[in-house]
Amino acid sequence: MLTQRAVYQLTIADYEAIAENITQKTELLYGEILMVPPVGWTHTTIQKNAATLLNDRFPNLVYTNGSIRLGQNTLLEPDITVFKALPHDVEYPEGAQVSLVVEVAVTTLRTDTLNDGTGKLSAYAMGGIPEIWVVDVEGKELHRYTSPDSRGIYACHVREKTGIIEQILS
Repeated sequence: MLTQRAVYQLTIADYEAIAENITQKTELLYGEILMVPPVGWTHTTIQKNAATLLNDRFPNLVYTNGSIRLGQNTLLEPDITVFKALPHDVEYPEGAQVSLVVEVAVTTLRTDTLNDGTGKLSAYAMGGIPEIWVVDVEGKELHRYTSPDSRGIYACHVREKTGIIEQILS
């Protein structure tokens, strides 16, 4: 007998209700709970370097490790968020309030599947975030995604091995 896997699509409210019982760091992506691996020292150092550089350019608008609401069933926690203006009186800021998200990838990065319309980048795009940076630590490059479309795909992808990425990785 063939059985099908039942997947329950959680809302953010559902997720909040059970999150306090989850002992590992998690995110909610399209209603499914993602287990997030522990953050090591390399990741922490790169995140700090990038946040410091961005804070110099966007004083008081740069935050680390805060959740962003992207629709009714996605709650992600980017490594760095740069806001257009500081959000007030909200539990979770929404994508429209964000100008840039930075994700640090320490382990092998499969750039061919990052922007395929199904993962975190897609959620950021559909949430209205205009620009995403993915810091590929192993590849020593910065992937800049801009111009999101309605399908959840960033139209422009630029790979940089010089400039700000050298400062972030130093």
